[in-house]
Amino acid sequence: TSVEVTPVSGGKTNPLIIAFKLKESYSPFLITASQPIFKKGFVGIGKYKLKDIKLNGEFIKSIKLIFADNPLKTKTYYFYPSQEALKIAFVLGEVSKAIGLLDTSFKNTTFASFKNIKVFKKTNHQLIATLFYNTRDGILSDAKLRNALTYTIPDKFKEGERNYSPFAHSSWAYTQGVNERKQDIARARELFSESLTATKSGELTINIKTLSRYEETAKEIVSIWKTVGVKAEIEVVESVPQTFQVFLGDFRVPRDPDQYVLWHKDQENNITRYNNLRIDKLLEDGRKTVDLAERKQIYADFEKYLLADSPASFLYSPYENEISRRYNEQSDTFQVNRADN
Repeated sequence: TSVEVTPVSGGKTNPLIIAFKLKESYSPFLITASQPIFKKGFVGIGKYKLKDIKLNGEFIKSIKLIFADNPLKTKTYYFYPSQEALKIAFVLGEVSKAIGLLDTSFKNTTFASFKNIKVFKKTNHQLIATLFYNTRDGILSDAKLRNALTYTIPDKFKEGERNYSPFAHSSWAYTQGVNERKQDIARARELFSESLTATKSGELTINIKTLSRYEETAKEIVSIWKTVGVKAEIEVVESVPQTFQVFLGDFRVPRDPDQYVLWHKDQENNITRYNNLRIDKLLEDGRKTVDLAERKQIYADFEKYLLADSPASFLYSPYENEISRRYNEQSDTFQVNRADN
C-alpha cells in the first residue's frame, strides 16, 4: 500500500496534525501507524534514550537505555541464546529480573523455593505455538492428511492455553467453538485411510523441525502420532528453517486480524507455501473493507476455510514465567530471551 503524507495547515485544523492519504482502502492502517517511531540513531519519542547496543555476531547481546530526564538512571536488557543460559544468569546475579521462562525449574529445585524471589506466571496471548506443514511436500500436499494430523492434536497442553484458531482469544475476529478441530482419533484414522499420499507411502514417516522451546511439545505429538501409525523424527533448530516437512514454531499474532503476510500465496513469510485462491481473496478483501461487521464476516470465512484446509495446526498460547528479586531502582537490569524476538 502506498501512502501520501501531507501536513495539514490553514482553516480550523491544527497545523501539527498530519493527514495520511491512502491510494486505496487499508483497514489495518491505524494499527500499523500506531507502531513506535524512531529517527536515525534509534531516537524515539518516549522517556528513554538509547545509550549503547552490544552485538554478538548478528545477534543483539544487550541494550542499555537511559532516562531522558535523568541520565544516571538506566535500564539494561540482556539477550540470552537459551532458557538454561538465562536461568544461570539469574542465579549468578547478572540480571535482577528474567522474563519469558517456560518453566521455573532449576537443577533439582525451582525458583519458587528461593528466598526473596517472586514468580509470576501468565499466558502470552501474542504468540501461538503452531505446527506449520509444507503444503508442497510430496506427502503433506494432501489436505486430508493434514486434517488427519490435526485431529490427533490433544485438547490440552501443559505448556500453554489451547487455541485451535489463527486468532488470539481476545481478538474480535475469533469465533469460539465454531470451527474447532478437537481431538478425534477415530476421525483421524478415517482421513488417513482416505489420503492418497498416506496410503501410497506405506509406513508414513515425517520429519518435525522444532524450536528448542517447543521440543517437549514435539515429543508429545510424536508419541500420539505413533499410536495412529505415523512415525515422526524430531530435529531441533534455532530459527525458521529454509526447508521442512513440518515445522513446530510460533507466530506473533497481530492486533488487527489481517494475516495477509502469513497465508497469501505471494508473500515471502508464507512459510507453508500455501496457495488457495479463496483464502487469497478473503485476505485481500479483509484489508480493503472498512465496515467492521463486513470484516468480521470475512475473517469468519477465512478462519473456516483455512482450518478446513489445515496448512497448519494451531496448538496453544504459551505459558511464560517472570522471576524477579529486589533490585536497585537507579540501575535496573532485565532479560529478553533472544528466541522470542
